Amino acid sequence: MKYKKYLALGKITLLDNYSHVADSLFSGVFVGIVLFIFLNIWRAAYAGEAAVEGFTIVQIIWYLALAEVIAFASGTGRIERLGEEIRNGSLASALLKPWSFIGKELTIMTANFISIFITTGIIAFIVAYFLVGVIHISLITIPFMLIILGGAAILGFAVVASFALLALWIEDVAAILWIYQKIVFIAGGMLIPLDFYPIGVQNIIQYLPTTFLMYWPAKLFVHFSWQNFTYAFLGQIIWIIITGVIMMFIYKKGIRKVGIYGG
Repeated sequence: MKYKKYLALGKITLLDNYSHVADSLFSGVFVGIVLFIFLNIWRAAYAGEAAVEGFTIVQIIWYLALAEVIAFASGTGRIERLGEEIRNGSLASALLKPWSFIGKELTIMTANFISIFITTGIIAFIVAYFLVGVIHISLITIPFMLIILGGAAILGFAVVASFALLALWIEDVAAILWIYQKIVFIAGGMLIPLDFYPIGVQNIIQYLPTTFLMYWPAKLFVHFSWQNFTYAFLGQIIWIIITGVIMMFIYKKGIRKVGIYGG
Protein backbone atom coordinates (compact mmCIF):
# COMPACT_ATOMS: atom_id res chain seq x y z
CA MET A 1 0.00 0.00 0.00
CA LYS A 2 1.25 3.48 -0.90
CA TYR A 3 0.54 4.99 2.50
CA LYS A 4 2.88 2.51 4.24
CA LYS A 5 6.00 4.14 2.83
CA TYR A 6 4.85 7.50 4.17
CA LEU A 7 4.16 5.97 7.58
CA ALA A 8 7.65 4.46 7.51
CA LEU A 9 9.13 7.82 6.53
CA GLY A 10 7.22 9.53 9.33
CA LYS A 11 8.46 6.96 11.84
CA ILE A 12 12.06 7.39 10.69
CA THR A 13 11.73 11.18 10.95
CA LEU A 14 10.34 10.94 14.49
CA LEU A 15 13.13 8.58 15.57
CA ASP A 16 15.76 10.84 14.01
CA ASN A 17 14.31 13.87 15.77
CA TYR A 18 14.35 12.15 19.13
CA SER A 19 17.97 11.15 18.58
CA HIS A 20 18.66 14.90 18.43
CA VAL A 21 16.23 15.80 21.19
CA ALA A 22 18.66 18.32 22.69
CA ASP A 23 17.86 20.76 19.87
CA SER A 24 14.14 20.75 20.73
CA LEU A 25 14.88 20.95 24.44
CA PHE A 26 17.00 24.02 23.79
CA SER A 27 14.02 25.52 21.94
CA GLY A 28 11.91 24.79 25.01
CA VAL A 29 14.41 26.58 27.25
CA PHE A 30 14.36 29.56 24.88
CA VAL A 31 10.54 29.65 25.02
CA GLY A 32 10.78 29.52 28.81
CA ILE A 33 13.05 32.57 28.85
CA VAL A 34 10.67 34.40 26.50
CA LEU A 35 7.73 33.56 28.78
CA PHE A 36 9.57 34.91 31.81
CA ILE A 37 10.23 38.18 29.99
CA PHE A 38 6.63 38.40 28.78
CA LEU A 39 5.32 37.69 32.27
CA ASN A 40 7.04 40.77 33.64
CA ILE A 41 5.86 42.89 30.72
CA TRP A 42 2.25 41.73 31.06
CA ARG A 43 2.24 42.17 34.84
CA ALA A 44 3.13 45.81 34.28
CA ALA A 45 0.48 46.10 31.56
CA TYR A 46 -2.24 44.58 33.74
CA ALA A 47 -1.35 46.90 36.64
CA GLY A 48 -3.43 44.90 39.12
CA GLU A 49 -6.39 44.34 36.77
CA ALA A 50 -7.96 40.88 37.05
CA ALA A 51 -8.54 40.61 33.30
CA VAL A 52 -7.89 42.64 30.17
CA GLU A 53 -9.76 41.98 26.91
CA GLY A 54 -11.13 38.79 28.45
CA PHE A 55 -7.70 37.35 29.35
CA THR A 56 -6.39 36.88 32.87
CA ILE A 57 -2.62 37.02 33.39
CA VAL A 58 -2.64 33.21 33.75
CA GLN A 59 -4.45 32.79 30.45
CA ILE A 60 -2.14 35.24 28.67
CA ILE A 61 1.01 33.36 29.69
CA TRP A 62 -0.45 29.97 28.75
CA TYR A 63 -1.67 31.46 25.48
CA LEU A 64 1.84 32.72 24.69
CA ALA A 65 3.34 29.37 25.71
CA LEU A 66 1.24 27.48 23.18
CA ALA A 67 1.69 30.13 20.47
CA GLU A 68 5.49 30.00 20.86
CA VAL A 69 5.51 26.20 20.75
CA ILE A 70 3.41 26.18 17.57
CA ALA A 71 5.79 28.74 16.04
CA PHE A 72 8.80 26.50 16.71
CA ALA A 73 6.98 23.40 15.45
CA SER A 74 5.75 24.99 12.21
CA GLY A 75 9.00 24.42 10.34
CA THR A 76 9.38 27.79 8.63
CA GLY A 77 13.08 27.04 8.14
CA ARG A 78 12.03 24.65 5.38
CA ILE A 79 11.52 27.69 3.13
CA GLU A 80 15.25 28.41 3.11
CA ARG A 81 16.37 24.76 3.07
CA LEU A 82 14.35 23.98 -0.06
CA GLY A 83 16.01 26.89 -1.80
CA GLU A 84 19.39 25.36 -0.97
CA GLU A 85 18.24 21.94 -2.25
CA ILE A 86 17.21 23.51 -5.55
CA ARG A 87 20.54 25.31 -5.92
CA ASN A 88 22.69 22.25 -5.20
CA GLY A 89 20.60 19.89 -7.34
CA SER A 90 19.48 17.54 -4.56
CA LEU A 91 15.81 18.34 -5.24
CA ALA A 92 16.11 16.82 -8.71
CA SER A 93 17.42 13.59 -7.16
CA ALA A 94 14.59 13.56 -4.63
CA LEU A 95 12.03 13.74 -7.44
CA LEU A 96 13.32 10.42 -8.79
CA LYS A 97 12.34 8.60 -5.58
CA PRO A 98 9.19 6.40 -5.67
CA TRP A 99 6.94 8.78 -3.80
CA SER A 100 5.15 12.07 -4.23
CA PHE A 101 7.34 15.07 -3.41
CA ILE A 102 4.38 16.82 -1.78
CA GLY A 103 3.47 13.65 0.15
CA LYS A 104 7.06 13.29 1.35
CA GLU A 105 7.25 16.91 2.48
CA LEU A 106 3.89 16.68 4.27
CA THR A 107 4.99 13.52 6.07
CA ILE A 108 8.33 14.98 7.18
CA MET A 109 6.90 18.33 8.29
CA THR A 110 4.03 16.65 10.16
CA ALA A 111 6.44 14.33 11.97
CA ASN A 112 8.66 17.31 12.78
CA PHE A 113 5.64 19.26 14.05
CA ILE A 114 4.64 16.41 16.39
CA SER A 115 8.11 15.79 17.81
CA ILE A 116 9.03 19.46 18.25
CA PHE A 117 5.61 20.28 19.71
CA ILE A 118 5.98 17.54 22.33
CA THR A 119 9.59 18.17 23.37
CA THR A 120 9.42 21.97 23.26
CA GLY A 121 5.93 21.98 24.72
CA ILE A 122 6.90 19.94 27.78
CA ILE A 123 9.45 22.52 28.89
CA ALA A 124 7.33 25.52 27.87
CA PHE A 125 4.30 24.25 29.78
CA ILE A 126 6.37 23.39 32.85
CA VAL A 127 7.79 26.92 32.83
CA ALA A 128 4.29 28.40 32.38
CA TYR A 129 3.07 26.33 35.33
CA PHE A 130 5.84 27.57 37.63
CA LEU A 131 5.37 31.17 36.48
CA VAL A 132 1.59 31.53 36.84
CA GLY A 133 0.18 28.19 37.98
CA VAL A 134 -2.15 25.73 36.32
CA ILE A 135 -4.57 26.59 33.51
CA HIS A 136 -7.99 25.03 33.96
CA ILE A 137 -9.31 23.30 30.85
CA SER A 138 -12.10 20.79 30.31
CA LEU A 139 -11.01 17.28 29.35
CA ILE A 140 -13.92 17.17 26.91
CA THR A 141 -12.30 19.89 24.82
CA ILE A 142 -8.94 18.11 24.42
CA PRO A 143 -9.93 16.02 21.34
CA PHE A 144 -11.25 19.15 19.65
CA MET A 145 -8.06 21.02 20.50
CA LEU A 146 -6.08 18.21 18.86
CA ILE A 147 -8.21 18.63 15.74
CA ILE A 148 -7.39 22.34 15.62
CA LEU A 149 -3.69 21.64 16.22
CA GLY A 150 -3.76 19.09 13.40
CA GLY A 151 -5.38 21.67 11.15
CA ALA A 152 -2.70 24.18 12.12
CA ALA A 153 0.02 21.66 11.20
CA ILE A 154 -1.51 20.96 7.77
CA LEU A 155 -2.19 24.62 7.05
CA GLY A 156 1.32 25.50 8.16
CA PHE A 157 2.70 22.91 5.74
CA ALA A 158 0.68 24.29 2.81
CA VAL A 159 1.76 27.87 3.52
CA VAL A 160 5.43 27.02 4.10
CA ALA A 161 5.57 24.70 1.07
CA SER A 162 4.03 27.39 -1.15
CA PHE A 163 6.66 29.92 -0.08
CA ALA A 164 9.44 27.32 -0.26
CA LEU A 165 8.54 26.33 -3.82
CA LEU A 166 8.98 29.94 -4.91
CA ALA A 167 12.68 29.06 -4.74
CA LEU A 168 12.13 27.50 -8.16
CA TRP A 169 11.94 31.08 -9.46
CA ILE A 170 13.88 32.98 -6.78
CA GLU A 171 17.20 31.38 -5.85
CA ASP A 172 17.57 33.20 -2.53
CA VAL A 173 14.35 32.91 -0.50
CA ALA A 174 15.82 34.31 2.73
CA ALA A 175 13.88 37.54 2.22
CA ILE A 176 10.63 35.58 1.81
CA LEU A 177 11.34 33.69 5.02
CA TRP A 178 12.03 36.95 6.87
CA ILE A 179 8.80 38.56 5.65
CA TYR A 180 6.72 35.49 6.49
CA GLN A 181 8.19 35.24 10.00
CA LYS A 182 7.36 38.89 10.67
CA ILE A 183 3.78 38.42 9.42
CA VAL A 184 3.36 35.44 11.76
CA PHE A 185 4.95 37.38 14.61
CA ILE A 186 2.68 40.41 14.27
CA ALA A 187 -0.49 39.23 12.49
CA GLY A 188 -0.53 35.61 13.62
CA GLY A 189 -1.07 36.23 17.30
CA MET A 190 2.39 35.07 18.34
CA LEU A 191 3.42 38.36 19.95
CA ILE A 192 0.03 39.40 21.29
CA PRO A 193 -3.54 38.04 21.00
CA LEU A 194 -5.62 39.71 18.30
CA ASP A 195 -8.07 40.85 20.99
CA PHE A 196 -5.60 43.55 22.07
CA TYR A 197 -5.43 45.17 18.62
CA PRO A 198 -7.75 48.04 17.65
CA ILE A 199 -11.03 46.84 16.14
CA GLY A 200 -10.10 48.16 12.71
CA VAL A 201 -6.88 46.14 12.70
CA GLN A 202 -8.67 43.05 14.01
CA ASN A 203 -11.16 43.26 11.16
CA ILE A 204 -8.31 43.12 8.66
CA ILE A 205 -6.01 40.46 10.10
CA GLN A 206 -8.59 38.09 11.59
CA TYR A 207 -9.14 36.51 8.18
CA LEU A 208 -5.47 35.90 7.39
CA PRO A 209 -4.30 32.26 7.39
CA THR A 210 -1.69 33.08 10.03
CA THR A 211 -4.42 33.62 12.65
CA PHE A 212 -5.64 30.06 12.09
CA LEU A 213 -2.08 28.82 12.55
CA MET A 214 -1.45 30.37 15.94
CA TYR A 215 -4.08 32.69 17.36
CA TRP A 216 -7.10 30.40 17.26
CA PRO A 217 -5.35 27.24 18.54
CA ALA A 218 -3.81 29.23 21.40
CA LYS A 219 -7.02 31.11 22.23
CA LEU A 220 -9.14 27.94 22.21
CA PHE A 221 -6.63 26.35 24.58
CA VAL A 222 -7.19 29.03 27.23
CA HIS A 223 -10.67 30.23 26.27
CA PHE A 224 -12.57 27.37 24.60
CA SER A 225 -16.05 27.92 23.20
CA TRP A 226 -17.97 25.91 20.63
CA GLN A 227 -18.64 29.01 18.56
CA ASN A 228 -14.93 29.81 18.35
CA PHE A 229 -14.09 26.17 17.65
CA THR A 230 -16.52 26.07 14.72
CA TYR A 231 -15.16 29.34 13.33
CA ALA A 232 -11.54 28.19 13.70
CA PHE A 233 -12.22 24.75 12.22
CA LEU A 234 -14.07 26.12 9.18
CA GLY A 235 -11.44 28.82 8.71
CA GLN A 236 -8.68 26.21 8.71
CA ILE A 237 -10.54 24.05 6.18
CA ILE A 238 -11.07 27.01 3.85
CA TRP A 239 -7.45 28.15 4.06
CA ILE A 240 -6.09 24.61 3.71
CA ILE A 241 -8.04 24.30 0.44
CA ILE A 242 -6.93 27.73 -0.81
CA THR A 243 -3.25 27.34 0.10
CA GLY A 244 -3.28 23.72 -1.07
CA VAL A 245 -4.47 24.78 -4.53
CA ILE A 246 -1.85 27.55 -4.62
CA MET A 247 0.86 25.12 -3.51
CA MET A 248 -0.02 22.57 -6.21
CA PHE A 249 -0.18 25.29 -8.87
CA ILE A 250 3.28 26.57 -7.92
CA TYR A 251 4.61 23.01 -7.79
CA LYS A 252 3.22 21.99 -11.20
CA LYS A 253 4.51 25.15 -12.85
CA GLY A 254 7.82 25.31 -11.05
CA ILE A 255 8.88 21.68 -11.20
CA ARG A 256 9.69 22.14 -14.89
CA LYS A 257 12.47 24.51 -13.85
CA VAL A 258 14.30 21.93 -11.72
CA GLY A 259 16.57 20.94 -14.57
CA ILE A 260 17.96 24.46 -14.74
CA TYR A 261 19.44 24.00 -11.25
CA GLY A 262 21.30 20.79 -11.92
CA GLY A 263 18.45 18.26 -12.16
